[in-house]
Amino acid sequence: MRNYGVTPSLNIGVRVSSTQTMGLTGVGSFSTNDPTPADNTYYPFIYGTQPDYDMKGLVVNVDDIIGLTNAPFTVSADFQNYGAATLTGATFNYSVNGGTPVTTALTGLSVAPAGVFTATSGTNWTPASTGAYTVKAWLSDLNGSNTDIDASNDTATLEILAYPALTQRTSLFETFTSSTCAPCTPANTTIEGLFADNPGKYTSIKYQMSWPGSGDPYYFSEGGTRRTYYGISSVPHVRIDGGWGNNGNSLTQGIFDEFVSKPAVVEMSATFSQWSKIVEATVEVDALADLTSNDLVLFAAIYSARDTMNVKTNGETEFFHVVKKLMPSDNGGTFAPLAVGGSRSVTYSYEFNGTYILPPNATSPVNLATNHTVEDFGNLGVVFWLQNTATGEVLQSTDAVYTIGQVENPLRTALKAYPNPASDRVIVEGTFDGDVTVRVVDLTGRTVSQYHHRFTDGQSLVVPVGGLPAG
Repeated sequence: MRNYGVTPSLNIGVRVSSTQTMGLTGVGSFSTNDPTPADNTYYPFIYGTQPDYDMKGLVVNVDDIIGLTNAPFTVSADFQNYGAATLTGATFNYSVNGGTPVTTALTGLSVAPAGVFTATSGTNWTPASTGAYTVKAWLSDLNGSNTDIDASNDTATLEILAYPALTQRTSLFETFTSSTCAPCTPANTTIEGLFADNPGKYTSIKYQMSWPGSGDPYYFSEGGTRRTYYGISSVPHVRIDGGWGNNGNSLTQGIFDEFVSKPAVVEMSATFSQWSKIVEATVEVDALADLTSNDLVLFAAIYSARDTMNVKTNGETEFFHVVKKLMPSDNGGTFAPLAVGGSRSVTYSYEFNGTYILPPNATSPVNLATNHTVEDFGNLGVVFWLQNTATGEVLQSTDAVYTIGQVENPLRTALKAYPNPASDRVIVEGTFDGDVTVRVVDLTGRTVSQYHHRFTDGQSLVVPVGGLPAG
């Protein structure tokens, strides 16, 4: 039914009587990770004499989302020999939207009964325009001039959407986990290992949950809203682009590749800035196809790159990309339809309230109106994603790049820091009166040193950096 990145095989059959059985040996799975029954594999067993010629169409091997800039496309299809005769030759046919079949003679075959093979057309396909296409593939002229005995199963069909152009997908991994969940420990290790092996291909955010037991201290109501939206009842649980929906311990490189290799029709880029407890983030959304749905919602998650204070019972001591706030709310912001070639910029901002709090557990979660769970404000990031909330599909995501934002601009002319690069010290000058905190951070956002200073009467601050490694 579903194939988690492996290729199992089975011997299957039915018993007709105490002395007679019908069966197939070495049966493989042709399913993907589609959670619907659409790609399930099944085998009918028909009592009686097996016909010599019966070829079943399994699947058309063309992407179901294509860009016209990538044309022409090779058309192939997988078939299985349901007949008793070994297939040595045939004609491969495919048609598009019921048009005239395109034919290719196949020779030199040797497909035994129950065997599976791939037939490829000698003529590529170039779509005439954008839109929906139905591609059908079937075999004829079996071993010369023989006819397929069962016309009901001989055709493989695929619905395809063609767009002007496509772009690389950055898949969103939403992980539901808890520091009180024992299986979450190996699951998070598996997930972070895959992330380390695939830099730049994903975005990651994690919601700490209120179970098992008393739950994670960093659970908060907005994570519960996302849990309810997906109907999640246990952890660990991972959603990839709004789909998949399984235990993180089952995640493999094959599953990762299946999602990140699927092209996207939306391009996104984002930046964020921060001043004290204020986070401001802006995303640019470019449509490569008509985005006509009225169910599109734009989300942004402020996350902590690394937390250490919410340690409980499962042995984990570090927690990565923990969500601290959803912008503009836990239900995101409505994103109106956008025509192909259109672009839209959206800015969200949020100011964390009160002071840091570490709840004892999830039974008394943080109230974001009065407190927050940000351990280090120099350790924050922002992930944007565009989601169809009716289908759950995430069209695209992006990790915002830190930059000097609007809230910092008034200070740009009042601050100087030099030399750059520096080998032993950095001098910070401020042409204003006020108390400041100066932090030195590494490339991961971790604070490595911190200084407090009052700028007045042209005084400067000397920050020693000679003992720090490059970066």
